[in-house]
Amino acid sequence: MAFHFPLEAVLRYRRSIERQQELHVQQANQKLAATEQQLLALFHALEKMAYTQIEQLQSGTTAAEMQFSLLCRTAILRHRSELEAQKVREQTACRECVQALRQAHQLREAVENLRQQQLAVYQQGTRRAGQHQLDDLFLLRRNIASDGPDLPGS
Repeated sequence: MAFHFPLEAVLRYRRSIERQQELHVQQANQKLAATEQQLLALFHALEKMAYTQIEQLQSGTTAAEMQFSLLCRTAILRHRSELEAQKVREQTACRECVQALRQAHQLREAVENLRQQQLAVYQQGTRRAGQHQLDDLFLLRRNIASDGPDLPGS
């Protein structure tokens, strides 16, 4: 008879939950990476804007152009602070997802360990039953050999 683990459905469920948590971690990491990429792009935009302002000041510019440049810089700085706050939230979400993944992993491992223990007990019982059959066969052959056939004239 083949090994049957009574909690096989629970094990499949735990594996499914762990896989879902892995996907959540990947999604959270992707969001965080996208936000960091946006922050980097803003940093470069601010850097370029600063060089442009220096060039404009050296070549002469109007007050309206300077005011427009200042408004653009303020908008970019505001957007940067929003992205930094978003980054903090996403880092927190990543940590929570990783913690949920660890917990799902531990629960799956617990069920798998139980399955391994039950499998080991089953295999030990199978080996014992096989050995018992071999012992019985050996004893049966020995008894037949020791009784021997009763031959006439012996």
